[in-house]
Amino acid sequence: MKPHFASIHKRCRTGVTEKSRYFLTLALFLSFAAGGCASSGGKKEVQLGGAQSSYNSDNQASSKSLAKAYINAAKGASVMGFECRESAKEQCNGIDDTCDGRVDEGCGFALGNLQITAAWNSDADIDLYVTDPAGEIINHQHRDSASGGSFDHEGRGACDATLEHPRLESISWHQKLPSAGPCRVELYYWGTCNTDGGPTTVTATVAAMGSVVGMINSTLVPNQRAFVGTVHLE
Repeated sequence: MKPHFASIHKRCRTGVTEKSRYFLTLALFLSFAAGGCASSGGKKEVQLGGAQSSYNSDNQASSKSLAKAYINAAKGASVMGFECRESAKEQCNGIDDTCDGRVDEGCGFALGNLQITAAWNSDADIDLYVTDPAGEIINHQHRDSASGGSFDHEGRGACDATLEHPRLESISWHQKLPSAGPCRVELYYWGTCNTDGGPTTVTATVAAMGSVVGMINSTLVPNQRAFVGTVHLE
């Protein structure tokens, strides 16, 4: 049994166009971020433009009026861009491969009005923790919050290779969004799972109301827990 870790982590994108595109065409500001983020991190903001389509746990469309969403990367983490293609196939890799504003649809876990998905590049066991604005933590041990957040997918690397997509974890708000205030994202490198896991790169992608807000990239070493950024919806 894993020990409980009172913390969190995440990731993101945004877009509307055709063919291959970079989501760093959205504004990327180096800034001193509130809530513990430092100048060596970064900020990415997406104007959502009113009501946006999204999907609940049954993949049914829903909508809500949202003006913007943004992420702040903490010190030691970075906001990154990526490339997608409408003609591509979703790869279950924690990225919106198909430019449709959804992350890993068809990969066996729920989508949501707010979705935070973490993916990593080794056989290590990485844990994703998200703390909602009310201070409630969502993770593999506490899977549902009063704000509507749900821990939808667990990945344990080589520690349990029988799990589908063992290098992914995902947390979503299906029926509603958390209240105003930041969602805090943390990652925990639980163990190497008897492999040569070593330093592991983790990307947290954040999608909100049918748009990818951005992605936060960080590198962890065994037994490290790290605050990697915050997600804000307005």
